[in-house]
Amino acid sequence: RVATDEQIAAAKAEDKITPQMITLPILGEDFTEWNYPATYELLRRSGSDSWRIGDTARDYWKFTRPWLVDDRVKLHVSPIKIPSYPSGHTLTNHVWARILSDLFPSKRVELFRRADDVANHRVIAGVHYPFDIIAGIKMADATYCKMKSSPAYREAFIAAAEEIHANPPANFPHGQGLLKACH
Repeated sequence: RVATDEQIAAAKAEDKITPQMITLPILGEDFTEWNYPATYELLRRSGSDSWRIGDTARDYWKFTRPWLVDDRVKLHVSPIKIPSYPSGHTLTNHVWARILSDLFPSKRVELFRRADDVANHRVIAGVHYPFDIIAGIKMADATYCKMKSSPAYREAFIAAAEEIHANPPANFPHGQGLLKACH
């Protein structure tokens, strides 16, 4: 399939994984680390954990990147020589989508659509196969379930929810669409 200029530009913009790749397009420009430090700390920690879990799986499976296997695959982002399976961008963004949709239930569909877009851009960029994306989503499910059982995660989640309730983002007037209660 031929990638559009817009898809290639998006893939390039998403090459370096950060929480902002999912927060800014969905939650708005005022949803920054400066305004929501506890939430960003939760996202950074969960992102780091997700990436390490993905690294372990990649080290085990050792799938070669598409652009290294087939010279018809055009690389549109920085070359990556670590194994491809599962997609770390997919795993991490899907974990973030789960966390953020717990905090912002009214944005659930948009958050998962954004996580899917990032994942698909990695295929377009030439660094992943479609099955890397599927594995990343499945690993995100398992990773998130495990995270939620952690007392440290629950404590960090509550801190994030309290900070958001104390200062709702501008596109959530009067806290509408936010998590109703902190447990």
